[in-house]
Amino acid sequence: MKPLALDFLAVRAPSRWGGILLVLGLALCTGAGAAFWQMQQQRQSLELSVAELSAQRSVRGARPVASKVDDKTRALGVVSERISVPWERLFQDVESCDGPDVALLQLQPNITQRQVMLMGEARDRLSLEAYMKRLDQTASLEGVHLAQHNQAPDSGPWAVRFAITARWLYSSP
Repeated sequence: MKPLALDFLAVRAPSRWGGILLVLGLALCTGAGAAFWQMQQQRQSLELSVAELSAQRSVRGARPVASKVDDKTRALGVVSERISVPWERLFQDVESCDGPDVALLQLQPNITQRQVMLMGEARDRLSLEAYMKRLDQTASLEGVHLAQHNQAPDSGPWAVRFAITARWLYSSP
């Protein structure tokens, strides 16, 4: 068997491609840096122009340009309005009308239109009418009326499926 000749210290001659790639990379980085600097200068110039125009408009009494702060303020106003809605009173009033002959399946409040839609099932037409009368006597709801109904013979003791709409009474903050 022949012994292996391993030379761990052999040095190769450097390739020309490495140097060429290095020079090209440096040139690209320099070009990108110069383009970025030029864009920054243009941006600063445009911001200065906008500031001058806004100052001129405010001197002339023109309305200032709407900013993103106004949008955020409007969005916060909508959120605070929805938080201040008296949900507890609505839920208490609807729950106080519960009875053994009516099953409420869904409650859909509409804050912007101040309406509430209640969907459920009743044992019969008389139970449904009594439920609607109880809802109409609450402090939160008025104008309670039957929006849709149908007979549900396959649902066991629950014979009538219904949707009731009502005006939701609450005062804005």
